[in-house]
Amino acid sequence: MRLIKSTENRGLEIARMGLEEGTADDVVVRAERYLVLLEEHLGALRSLKGVPQVNFAAQSKFASLLIEQIRAAIRAEIETSTSEKNRIRTLLDSLLMVSGWTAVETLNQQEYHNACDWELIGTSIRSTAAGASMTIPEAVIEAARLRREAYFVVRKAA
Repeated sequence: MRLIKSTENRGLEIARMGLEEGTADDVVVRAERYLVLLEEHLGALRSLKGVPQVNFAAQSKFASLLIEQIRAAIRAEIETSTSEKNRIRTLLDSLLMVSGWTAVETLNQQEYHNACDWELIGTSIRSTAAGASMTIPEAVIEAARLRREAYFVVRKAA
């Protein structure tokens, strides 16, 4: 039983699909929106703790079995939603948390300007092969853009 796909959680499903259909320009906004909805969903699931009441279960063996199934479904949904929340948080961190060193790493991995010798020198990043240099803030912005684009290239390839 997947609660995330129920009609009550249609907004969550739409946000997930929107993230997959997004672009490199709006992936961060869509991921943040999806993360907020996941947090709300988890909050609602956690508020179900102890539901249904135990005295209802005492009425019959069948009622006890149903209650255990409901609780198991809620636990499974909490685990699945927490895993998804962690995946989206990791995605956002990878797209937003770019330092000078990680910018160099990204530029080299993506062979930016057909060069893989980008290096951090003082307050700038340069490539001898490309004959280019940029400030650290410029490199961070470019690396973040490259990471967002790479995310969609990988998604389409999968």
